[in-house]
Order: sequence, then C-alpha cells, then structure tokens
Amino acid sequence: METYEEYEIFDAHAHIFPDKIAGLATESIGNFYDLKMRNIGNSKNLIESGKKINVSGYLVFSTATNPAQVYNINSFIARECEQHKEFIGLGTLHPQSDDMERDFNQILELNLKGIKLHPDFQKFDIDSEEAYKMYEIAEGRLPMLIHFGDRRYEYSAPKKLVQVHKDFPDLKVIAAHLGGYERWEEQLL
Repeated sequence: METYEEYEIFDAHAHIFPDKIAGLATESIGNFYDLKMRNIGNSKNLIESGKKINVSGYLVFSTATNPAQVYNINSFIARECEQHKEFIGLGTLHPQSDDMERDFNQILELNLKGIKLHPDFQKFDIDSEEAYKMYEIAEGRLPMLIHFGDRRYEYSAPKKLVQVHKDFPDLKVIAAHLGGYERWEEQLL
C-alpha cells in the first residue's frame, strides 16, 4: 500500500486568515459553498494538517471583499510568508480600489509572487471595465490566480476568459477550477 511519505506534495490553493478572524472567515466560506469546513483556516492548522500527508509547501492567499481590506490582507500574507518558509504568497487587489497602482506596488514591495482574485466573493465580472484596470497593471508583471465557474453567478463564467485573453495576451492567468467543479461543459467550448 502506498503512503503519502512517498510523495512530495505542494498545496497550490490555500486560503489563510489571521487567527482573530479565521473562524468566522472559514465559516463564511463554508456557508458560501454550503460545505462543512473541517479546520479553521489559519497558518497553524494548515501546516499541521499538511504534515499528516507530507505537504512541503503552500501557495497561500486571501481575498479582499472590499477595497479597504487590500492593504491589511497583503501585509498579513507577507508576514506569514516571512514566518513560514514553506509558504509562497499571493497578494490581492479589489476592482473598486481608488488607487490600483498603489495596491499593486504594495504587492511588489512585499515580494508577493502574484495576485489572487475571486470574482464571486468580490462581486465583479472578469470581463468588466473595473476588472480590466487590474489586468492592465498586472499584465506582463505578475500572474493572477482567478477563481472560475461558480454556477450561481456569471461573474466568473469560464467562457469570459477567452475575451480577456484576447484583450490581454501577456496576462498570465491561472484559472482555478476553470468551472471544473460546476461548469465543466463551458470550458470545453
């Protein structure tokens, strides 16, 4: 029988939150997806659960649901990456920021390796004018991990990625899920 010790595992999709709000944030995600969450989404629990299956590294992030959260979230992710060498951090942007360039520069200054967006949490269409402001700043500079394909909303419909790619050919997008958990048929078009 194979064991996890035979493999080196990297978790490429890990939401983390400050201890003070981790319980509530984790519960909110569970409610959003109608899932029972097993752990509180903080660094300690992530690392402890990962040790059980030989996880050697994590791509960590959190998503700003309003523009006022961007600075603190990016600062938190950077601090966690400094404390946990097994972490690679992504910053966040919010499409309604009043100073997108400032927010993007913070991500660069903190040495975060990309940007995490969740259109369904952040309530923006990936092919909207406000989204395009984020792409213009990031194109050719940092990759974006974007959640795709919640069937309840059209914000992140996989079919919209085609036009985004045409308009921003040098934008590196990691299409998380690409609708594969709920909108599989669309990504095949």
